[in-house]
Amino acid sequence: AQALRLALLDRCRVGRHALEGVHVASSHEKSGDSVACEMDAPSRARRRPPGNATRARRRPADSVRAPEHHVRQRRHEHAGSSAVSEPLFAGSGPFEVRLLLGVLVLTGIAGIVGVGLSFRRTPHADGDASLAAQERSVYRRLRNRYLAVYALATLGDWIQGGYIYALYAEYGYSLQQIALVFGVGYGSAATLGTYVGAVGDVGGHRRNCVAYGALYVASCLLCNVGDLSALAVGRLLGGIAYSILFTSFESWLIAEADACGLSQKRLSRLFSLATLCNASTAALAGILGHFAVEYLALSGGNRYAAPFNAATVPLTLASIIASLRWSERYGDQQTTAGVSLARSWST
Repeated sequence: AQALRLALLDRCRVGRHALEGVHVASSHEKSGDSVACEMDAPSRARRRPPGNATRARRRPADSVRAPEHHVRQRRHEHAGSSAVSEPLFAGSGPFEVRLLLGVLVLTGIAGIVGVGLSFRRTPHADGDASLAAQERSVYRRLRNRYLAVYALATLGDWIQGGYIYALYAEYGYSLQQIALVFGVGYGSAATLGTYVGAVGDVGGHRRNCVAYGALYVASCLLCNVGDLSALAVGRLLGGIAYSILFTSFESWLIAEADACGLSQKRLSRLFSLATLCNASTAALAGILGHFAVEYLALSGGNRYAAPFNAATVPLTLASIIASLRWSERYGDQQTTAGVSLARSWST
């Protein structure tokens, strides 16, 4: 029994040593695998594609090609739309077009009513009937002569007035350079333009009105030159012309009305018609200016120079009609232009 007990103890010891050897071997294998994984991790990270690429490979072929199809479709639509020229009011909706047409209709109605009121007759005595008829005849002739020139002069001013900044920006000038050119124009209107307006009292208002068209035409033609100095000279001439428009034209009308013996009531009515004419030409000039930019722009040039070129036509016609149909009128010929200017400042 004792020998059997010793034999069992020996077998237990052998089995325990065998189990310990298995555990040690398995632990060595696990440590080796972890080391190998750590050593192979950088290479696997280099070989692994990004997550977006992996997901892109897992997508079906149709879903990958779909964006390219949309891009080609958009390019085709853009090419088709650019091949067709835009209409005159492409950027405007139906409401804006109806509003513009409504303004034009109301302006025309107001003009017709104003002309009708100017024709309205008031009852006179038998002795004053001939004088009233003569005064109406003088008023009509003066109205037609003045408004024919004034409407063309204001139309030429309004056509290009809204595209000055766009013209300079299209040439690529900075905001500071554009402000400098604008300063030249306003400075010339405040200094030289004021003096030229006073020259009309001595040299003649009709001469100033004819010079208005010539100066403004030169200013508009210089807008086709992209040089900054040429644009500044054009703004200087434009400032002088702008000052003449609001000084010499009205001065000629007042002097002509006094020479014709027109009453103050008739003269006031004529100034009202001139204001209405100015507003009407402003609405018409907006349409003509947009039409010039869209359809009359020269190829290879600044597209915003087209309204300036179109403005030369009414400005030239205004100078020609004034030189042919207007008589020369002066202010105070007994003084000089400097004295006239100082008198205007003092009053």
